Amino acid sequence: MTYPFADRLIEYLLYNVITGMDTIGEDITRIRKKLSNYLYYDPTEVAWSDYLRILIFDMYMNNSKSINLDISGYVDKDTE
Repeated sequence: MTYPFADRLIEYLLYNVITGMDTIGEDITRIRKKLSNYLYYDPTEVAWSDYLRILIFDMYMNNSKSINLDISGYVDKDTE
């Protein structure tokens, strides 16, 4: 018998990923402050947006040191 296992799935199940459904607003604010040089609107706004997700995805994919596997644009252990 085989059991499917993915480290990334465990992260999502334990709520260790910063997404639009994150209940801790300070997490999203912290991400916006880190990316303030790349944002084109108010970085103190506490709201997740598709633009923020695309920005995180693009920055991760353009990083030469990253392994481009299993990336969704949310802030997980690899994108942090």
